[in-house]
Amino acid sequence: MFNEFDKIYSETPQLYGNEPSDWVRKILEYRKAPALVLDIGICYGRNALFLAKNGYTIEGVDISQVAIDKCLKEANKNNLDIRCYCENINDFIFNKKYDIIFSTATLQYLGNKEKVFSVIEKMKKNTMVGGLNIISAPTDTKIGMDFPYYFNKKELKNFYNNWDILEFNEEEDLFSTGKIGTIAFIIAKKR
Repeated sequence: MFNEFDKIYSETPQLYGNEPSDWVRKILEYRKAPALVLDIGICYGRNALFLAKNGYTIEGVDISQVAIDKCLKEANKNNLDIRCYCENINDFIFNKKYDIIFSTATLQYLGNKEKVFSVIEKMKKNTMVGGLNIISAPTDTKIGMDFPYYFNKKELKNFYNNWDILEFNEEEDLFSTGKIGTIAFIIAKKR
């Protein structure tokens, strides 16, 4: 099934660049490999490839087969083992627990508040004790693009009030379209 994200990744092969997100680089500071990691919204794999090169076991889910094919091609080229699932994140069934689950620039596409909250709850439930959740997503404090969902100020932090918050901030960031918007970012450790 060809979808709007397949079209985007076909027309703009490296939409977010080749380098991993600064937020994903922080994983190396908080949890050393080996660790089992789930990348929600793996895209073409810039973050997953970086972590796999650093010894992490990577699984990823994305709705775009075009993006997943690019990720797997790059993984094969570098002799990296990455497992990918092509499906809607809202429908993804977690069948194991992970040391780290992260989602960068993905949750805002899932639709309404209930869908976003449901995915975060699944992330939390399927993270091992001592494991990490890392999320970056736009807030509604300064809209840079049109997304189906924006987090309210400090809303993302409130999801993790029963976890140890290792880092949290809401800061302006430059989106891939060249627009400025506010991003909420959290690294939380499960108690």
